[in-house]
Amino acid sequence: MALYMSYADIKVYNNAKPTGQATYDATRGGGNMGKFIDAEKKIQELTSQLFAGSAVP
Repeated sequence: MALYMSYADIKVYNNAKPTGQATYDATRGGGNMGKFIDAEKKIQELTSQLFAGSAVP
C-alpha cells in the first residue's frame, strides 16, 4: 500500500474576500506517477508560495 496526494486546493481569504489560491493537481491520467509525493512538503511549498514575503513561518 502506498499513500499519495492527487489533488489539493488551498484558498486564502481576508475579510471574507479571496486573496490567494494554490492548487496541486496530479489527476491527469490514471498512470500519472506524479501523485506519489511527500504530501507534507508539497503543502508547505504551496503555502510558502501563498504567503511569500509575509511574516508567517
